Amino acid sequence: MRSPKTIVLDLDDTLNCLLETWVNFYNHFYNDDLTKEDILSWDIWKYVKCGKEIYDILKLPGFFYHLPVKEGAQEAVSQLSKCFDVFIVSASHPESMYDKYKWIRKYFPCISEDNICFVKNKSIIHADYMIDDNPHNLEVFRGRKILMDAPHNKNENRFFRVRNWNEIKDYFLSALEIGTEL
Repeated sequence: MRSPKTIVLDLDDTLNCLLETWVNFYNHFYNDDLTKEDILSWDIWKYVKCGKEIYDILKLPGFFYHLPVKEGAQEAVSQLSKCFDVFIVSASHPESMYDKYKWIRKYFPCISEDNICFVKNKSIIHADYMIDDNPHNLEVFRGRKILMDAPHNKNENRFFRVRNWNEIKDYFLSALEIGTEL
C-alpha cells in the first residue's frame, strides 16, 4: 500500500491570524492607525513608526498563544489529516516556540506531536505540498508550492494561490473524490 502524501502547513498567517493581531498591538503601543492591508511586503518594519522594534511585540509572553485561528482552518486540517500526513512547520524564534506549541495542541489536536516542527530555515523540509504565506519559504521548497493569500504577498504570482481554508480543503478533497493525482 502506498503511503499517504505529506502536506506541510505554515503556522503564522496560514493557520493563525498573526498579522492582524500584530498590527493591532502595534497601533495600541504606538498610537497609529495601520491596517494589515497597508503591509504590502514581507518587511513589516518598513511600514511602521518604530522600525525594527516592531519585532519586540512578537517576544511578548503569551502573544502567540492568544492568536485567533483562521476561519475554516480547524475543520479543513481535521479533514485533511484523515487522508494525508499533515505537518505543521513554523520558522520560530526560541522565545515563541512554547506558546506556538501550546496553541497548536489547543486548536489542532488532530496533529500528532511528532508532526510539529520548529525550524529557522524551511529549506530542509521535504514533503509533497507546502502551504505558506511567505514566498521565500516556497522558493526553497521542492514539492508543490501553495501560497496562502495575504496582504504582504499580493504582488507574488509565481505560486498557486489560495485565499482561504475552504479553497485548500476543496483543492485536496475534490481531487481525492475523483481519483486524480494532485
